[in-house]
Amino acid sequence: MKKIGKEVLFLPTGKQNPRNGEGTFIRLKDGGIMYAFTEYYGEDWEDSATARISACCSYDEGETWSDKFVLFPKEDGDQNNMSVNMIRMNNGDLGALYLRKAVIEGKGMSCMPVLRRSSDEGKTWSDYIYCTEEVGYYCPFNGSALKLRSGRILMPVSFHGTVHGAKDGSLSEYGAYARILYSDDDGYTWQSMEHIFRSPYKTHKGLAEPSVYEHEDGSLWIWFRTVFGHQYQSVSHDGGKTWSELMPNFYFTSPDAPMQVRKVGPYTAAIFNPIPYYAGNPRKEFWESPKRTPLVCSISKKDGVDFSSNELRTCDGGMAPLEEDLFVLEDDLTNSFCYPSLFEGPDYFLVSYYCSNNTPVCLNCARITKVMYSEIG
Repeated sequence: MKKIGKEVLFLPTGKQNPRNGEGTFIRLKDGGIMYAFTEYYGEDWEDSATARISACCSYDEGETWSDKFVLFPKEDGDQNNMSVNMIRMNNGDLGALYLRKAVIEGKGMSCMPVLRRSSDEGKTWSDYIYCTEEVGYYCPFNGSALKLRSGRILMPVSFHGTVHGAKDGSLSEYGAYARILYSDDDGYTWQSMEHIFRSPYKTHKGLAEPSVYEHEDGSLWIWFRTVFGHQYQSVSHDGGKTWSELMPNFYFTSPDAPMQVRKVGPYTAAIFNPIPYYAGNPRKEFWESPKRTPLVCSISKKDGVDFSSNELRTCDGGMAPLEEDLFVLEDDLTNSFCYPSLFEGPDYFLVSYYCSNNTPVCLNCARITKVMYSEIG
């Protein structure tokens, strides 16, 4: 496989800044690119530690970046803000969807998706509104919010109980389940699609960190992080009213890590961690292991239809049918790379992701890689 891309930004950790990552991009009206990400500050890097949403900008198509600045500080009563999605609203506003994590007295920690909007390109922001009224612990994936051609805004989420580590009956023995939150009035009110996606097997983790892609024919493809060795998927041909049977995508083998797929120029790009390229290597437990490696980019020239097709089977050799258009972003098997997001440029695309940076913690530093279309054409 050919290695592609060059590093254009690296956000290292440091004293009182133990973690940077889970980023996403947006094109600003003045032509710049904003990269927003979770910035942890203090001593702790874990998901429940103190964090805020920060950002930096580029005005030369991702070649150089400004110093970081705080976009959404942690508010009083919050544990942290994290996992941001940026989206251009239908009225032209800049929209930010992120998680507001807070402790519920006597119960535990909730994690709620909220939306804020800006009419002046991020200089000032509205108060947040909740994307669901049902209090619980939700996990959307950074960069997974999607505006359909119809103008409907989708926010796929996994639900992990009423509070973190819920043992109150809000989860079954099949673990986390997923659903799609949506807005038909440009983000002012939100509803949930009726369909609930549940794990086909008993597991305490279930389905996690879903993302959705809209094919050119209007059909929707959703996939999920699982512990079953593959991304699992389902397809809808009626706008999300009904969905196909949940099944593994045998092309997208995967450790317990999320995948991102987005349209970039004439291509559809999928960024993921394939299992076969390190199967057989010694692997330790999650937080002590370079489990999410390598990081590869698969390119579809068919609007991703060949990605979501149910025709791929293990007997076809897994990745073999599409391997001609499979490229390497990161091939260091001693480090982990995860939580990718994508940005479409005129003759390039950007990929951001976590890099473990030679530490035992995979959620460590943020890296942005720039890939020219000419590298994959």
